[in-house]
Order: sequence, then C-alpha cells, then structure tokens
Amino acid sequence: MRVISGGAVWLGQKVIQQLILESYSKLKEQGALESGQRLAGLTPAEHKVAELVAQGQSNLEIAFNLNISERTVKAHLTSIYEKTKTGSRLSLALLINRG
Repeated sequence: MRVISGGAVWLGQKVIQQLILESYSKLKEQGALESGQRLAGLTPAEHKVAELVAQGQSNLEIAFNLNISERTVKAHLTSIYEKTKTGSRLSLALLINRG
C-alpha cells in the first residue's frame, strides 16, 4: 500500500483480492447466521414442510409424504412465511439453501 498524489491510497492486486475474499467470507457467514436465526422459530413440523418446499415439492406431494392434509400444509406455509419473513416458495427455498 502506498499513498499517491492527492492523498489517495494505492493497493496492490493481491491485497485487493485478499480484502474481497475476507469480505465475501464474512458476508456469507452472516447470511448463514441470519438464515439459521430466521428458521430457528419453526416447529419441527414446519421445518419438515419447509425442507420439502425447498426440494420443489407441491403442497399435495408434501401432504402425501407427511401424511397430513393439504389444508394443514397450507396452514404450515402461512405460519412459515410469517416467521421467516418470506412471502413465497422461492424465497423460502433460497433461505433454506443459503450458506
């Protein structure tokens, strides 16, 4: 690192790469922690439903696999969306697969 005219700082390519990698790692870790915190409030049944949503299963498939009604799946999803602050299956899947 060296100071150049006007007080600007010049950083070498290796230093910049290291800073970017460290920043990315911290952001990725923070994202994983936030995901974990947002999912921590789910009940065991809601966790199962959320995992199956992340796998791309439909409400009917989830109901069949968990031996519950489709209406119960929808009720779980409403609660999951509220607790995780997601509003769609896609947002939920992204949250679950983050990190």
